[in-house]
Amino acid sequence: QVEAMQDLPSTEPTVNVKFVTKTSSVPPPEGTMAIPLSTTRDNLRDVLRSLTESDATFDFIIANEIIRPGVSLTKILQRKKISEEALVEIEYIESDLAPLEQICECPHRDAVTGVSFCPQFGFVTASFDGSLHLWSEQGALAFSTQAHPMPITDVVATTGGPTRTVVTASKN
Repeated sequence: QVEAMQDLPSTEPTVNVKFVTKTSSVPPPEGTMAIPLSTTRDNLRDVLRSLTESDATFDFIIANEIIRPGVSLTKILQRKKISEEALVEIEYIESDLAPLEQICECPHRDAVTGVSFCPQFGFVTASFDGSLHLWSEQGALAFSTQAHPMPITDVVATTGGPTRTVVTASKN
């Protein structure tokens, strides 16, 4: 994977990075490297595993912001107002991932950030992946939607007579 990144066409914009850690038992690779601005968390995991010859799973932090799935370095640098010409320190931490075997039929692809229950309605779950799922009181999935393009941070379900309302808060 590392060789593949070094052999990218010169037209692919890159940023110079240095991996650092405060908590991982896996020591950081020495030096700096240029990686594509389109790199996401999963790409960084592959690169760091290759450089450290580790099978650990990592999460990454740039300027106190954790890199979420599907978010490129370009977006993080723009949001944090960091120049693409700067040397970017990428802190890594070892992840505490759920077991690889699926223990439930949960449709969320990322952390569940909110659950709200309504009597005679069921409950609603929201996720950092922006999805919203409605469940019956018995736990059967009744409805799913991609409610937001950004993480949902809270959800409330209410009933007022026959009316049912779901309200979400999101980062967008």
